[in-house]
Amino acid sequence: MEGITMTGEALWSRMERALEKANERLRKTVRILEDAKVPYNFRVFA
Repeated sequence: MEGITMTGEALWSRMERALEKANERLRKTVRILEDAKVPYNFRVFA
């Protein structure tokens, strides 16, 4: 079975959509935690 190779604009579009979906999930998680008044701390590693 061969894999599908993406390049150019199609690849960028797919990566952009994946990032948008990850951000949507994070915003949803934050909203749920805030509504439930659950303390949380997201750390960003530099």
